[in-house]
Amino acid sequence: MLGLAREHREAAVRLAPSAMRRCFTLKEFVRLAAGGVDGARARDAAVAVDDSVATGAVDGLRTAAGSAAGGAGRWAVSGGMMDGEDLGVAGGFDGVVAAVAARRGATAPVAAAEDDVPDPWAQPHDVLYDCAREIDRAVSRLALLLGSGGASA
Repeated sequence: MLGLAREHREAAVRLAPSAMRRCFTLKEFVRLAAGGVDGARARDAAVAVDDSVATGAVDGLRTAAGSAAGGAGRWAVSGGMMDGEDLGVAGGFDGVVAAVAARRGATAPVAAAEDDVPDPWAQPHDVLYDCAREIDRAVSRLALLLGSGGASA
């Protein structure tokens, strides 16, 4: 489960305590997943995301939900298939989630603001736009880290 703020993650865990190791904020999951990728690939992903967000060409994770629901443990990401190998993990998406969960306690803690996307509710249009760009950047970076290469359909 990926929420946009720690309060979302905490609410999910209250509803299903057994899911605790599978609940993250979007930015937390990306941060921890990036920790398992070699430095050059992580830098390339960050640069590619910044470039594609600037031009508005990012496609993101279009079919991840369908894959997780019944895709036999494989990620279908923006036209490409990925089975966890790019993060050095066997076992498909479940293996990626397990590896990211294992990294949660092995990295230095960060401020809540680093893992949360601010709520744009009742804010001016520019705050909503900034929020959308932040979500787009995080999802796009995750797609690149998971091996999509940023391909668009």
